[in-house]
This record gives sequence, C-alpha cells and structure tokens, in this order.
Amino acid sequence: MRRLLLSHAVLALAGAASAGPALACAICLSALEISPGERLDNADRALLAVPDGADGWRIVADIKGSAPVDPAALADAAPSDGARSKLFLRDALGHRWSALGEVAETNAAWLRKVALTPAPDGKADDAAAQWRARLALAVQELRSDDPQIEAIAHGDLARAPYPVILDLGRAMTTPEILQHLRNEAHPAHRAAYIHMLGATGDEAAEAWLDGRLDRAWQSRDASDLAALLAADLELRGPSRIGRIEERYFLDRSRGLDEIEAALLALRLHGEADAAVPRGDVAAAYRRFLRSRPPMAGFVAMDLAAWEEWSATAEYVTLLNAGAIPDPAGAFAALSYVQRSPDTAAASKLELPDG
Repeated sequence: MRRLLLSHAVLALAGAASAGPALACAICLSALEISPGERLDNADRALLAVPDGADGWRIVADIKGSAPVDPAALADAAPSDGARSKLFLRDALGHRWSALGEVAETNAAWLRKVALTPAPDGKADDAAAQWRARLALAVQELRSDDPQIEAIAHGDLARAPYPVILDLGRAMTTPEILQHLRNEAHPAHRAAYIHMLGATGDEAAEAWLDGRLDRAWQSRDASDLAALLAADLELRGPSRIGRIEERYFLDRSRGLDEIEAALLALRLHGEADAAVPRGDVAAAYRRFLRSRPPMAGFVAMDLAAWEEWSATAEYVTLLNAGAIPDPAGAFAALSYVQRSPDTAAASKLELPDG
C-alpha cells in the first residue's frame, strides 16, 4: 500500500512538470465564480439602459467606455421586462453582453467611479493602494438599498487582501462592525466583517468573539470558525495558538470541517506574518503533522511556499511509513521533500522502483 501511494505521488509530481495548460484550466474554472465588481473590471463597456417598447432598450448612462452600442445587442442579453434600468456589461474578451441586474440610475455616478478605479492587481507594487482606493468606494454602499450596488460593494470587500481589510476595520468602531454583521448572511461577507473585529483591539470585540467561539466549539459549528479564530489571533497574538491546537487538533472528536477552518485561520496569519509571526505558525504546523499524520499533507504546500524546511525529515518518515493515505496529501508531502534544500534528510526517502 505504501509503495502504491508513493508511486501515485511520484507520477503526479512528474506529470505536474508538464501540465501547464491543465493547471491553467483549473485556475480558469475557479474564476467562474467571480464577483460583480470583477465582472465590471473585466468589461470593456458598461452602461445603464431602460426598457423602450416591447423588446427594446434605451441607454440612459454610460458607465465604462463610450463606443456606440447597438440596442439590439442589449435585447439579446436580456428581455425588456419591468420598468427599472439595468446594468449591462460587455466582456472585454468575448465581446458578449450580459445584464448584471436592475440598478437605479441614481447610482450611475458611483458606478463610474468604481469603473475608473484601477482593477486591483495582486502582482502590482501598489496593489495595497489600489485596494484601499477601491474599498474607499465600497464602504459608501455596504448598506445600499440597491441589491446590485450592495453586491458590488460587498464583493469587493470580500475579495480584498487580509491586511487591507484590517486597515478598514481600524477605521470603524466595534458597534459599526457588529451592526453590519447582524444584517449580513453571506459567508464571505461575514468573514470580512469578523476580520475587521480583530483589528479593533477592543474589549467589546474580544467579548463578542469569545462568546461566538465558545458557541461554535460547543455546537461543532464551522460556518464562521476560520474567521473567528483568525480574528481572535489578530486580537491576542500567538498565545492563542495553543488553544486552537487543544480544541481542534488534539481533540479526536472534531470534524474535518472544523480542522480545516482552524488550519485556514493559521494559514491566514502565516501569510500575513504580522500579529502572529510566520515562524509560530510553521511550528504549529509541525506539531499538527505529528499529532495527525494522515492529514500532514494539508500543511505541506504552505510550509514549502514559506520556505520552512525544518519538517523535511518528518515528512520523509511519514512517506516511508505510508502514513499519509490520501494521494493528494502524499503528493503535497513528496513535493515538499523534493523542493527542500535539506538534501541529507530528503535522501532518506524510499522511492519505489520503476
């Protein structure tokens, strides 16, 4: 069995070296679930139009671009039912029109500002500044009466980088953030607000988090757990890691969704390397792979990305023993070992013949 699992991992690792297009497709598939703001970013033309006759549309506001538009193209994208204006977008790549939904004409000015704000680019040197500019617009409409405008604002908030969300949280009061939370049901939007609570440094935020964390632990509810744990770490620092380990990693009765949520909270802080130093997260990961060997692959790629190679010998031992039964986990562990500069430890890996 160990040889079979390791053989699969070796084949996967070899295949990955020549699987650029396949990996790109996987990334493209994840991009299908894009936010309304991303759709506006990806459009080369955006406008508001109102129904005009049985099947027609009349353009009432240009939002992005100014090239002439054939109203018939809008009719193909959406029927002219109802009386309110709709936001139409033309994709820059396929040049296909789609209707995002009903949007009041009074929101045209705000939409133009969003369209004129550079689409945040995670690879740009000024990505954080781009996101701050975008969120400065989003906060104006987080409680909009217009569902599509509210969706654009919250969508931008939910996809913003963690440090930028924290900056926004520092500019708000705990009561303001809690008011948003009371009115928000969307999981990604709730997570953003919970992250903001972690930035307040407020006793009221601590009390709220303590109550929710205890309730989640008792009820085994993982729905907001990753955000709650991340906010708790933001407020109280690395001293809370031991509590996460005791409640979730060492408790064998905990569900996979709870364990994954706890790991996600740690990963968020490992990436940020601020309130909780990355080294502390890496140390917690190493304790995790010792306490839960079958799940050791869960943290391998993070450790590799952070160039934390101190777990090389442990991964070699686990792989040689066939202790990681999931092929994906074994692949992640093998990838970590083969990238590690600890060649002395890596050389002890017992690769299958053939």
